[in-house]
Amino acid sequence: MPARGEGRGKREEGEGRSRRGRRGEERGGRGDGNGERRERRGRSERVDASPGQPAAEATTTPTVEVDATAPAVDVEANRPEREQQPPKARVYVTLGQKDGADEAKVRAAVTSLAPELELLSVDVRPSASFLEVKPEQLDAAIAALNGKELDGKALTAEKARKRRR
Repeated sequence: MPARGEGRGKREEGEGRSRRGRRGEERGGRGDGNGERRERRGRSERVDASPGQPAAEATTTPTVEVDATAPAVDVEANRPEREQQPPKARVYVTLGQKDGADEAKVRAAVTSLAPELELLSVDVRPSASFLEVKPEQLDAAIAALNGKELDGKALTAEKARKRRR
């Protein structure tokens, strides 16, 4: 028995590994009569053939050509003009519905801890809230809220991360 890597040379035609499966039938591969691809006018097309039917008698699926010179459609031009929304930044705060918070309570807490902060919107979730503020107030909001205590609970405030989709 040759050692590993030895005895591997160029095989003669008909010699070496067989393409037959356990039951003796031909296994699928490139160019077998089943689903053979032929070149035609520079494009490939798929030929559907039954195992007993020769490829020449097989049905062919036609290739569809597309006119590449058609004008492109400008999607943005067809949309109604959107109102320009002011830029905003989101702050994540660990104060949520499980803590008995609602929008009014979160607004009151933020006003008491950071009176100079202008809230654009508040989104209260089960375990945390998201505050929308002006981008220039983001760092001040985080500094004013992070580490503070509200009703015996230590708050954590940080810049909200992008949503995962």
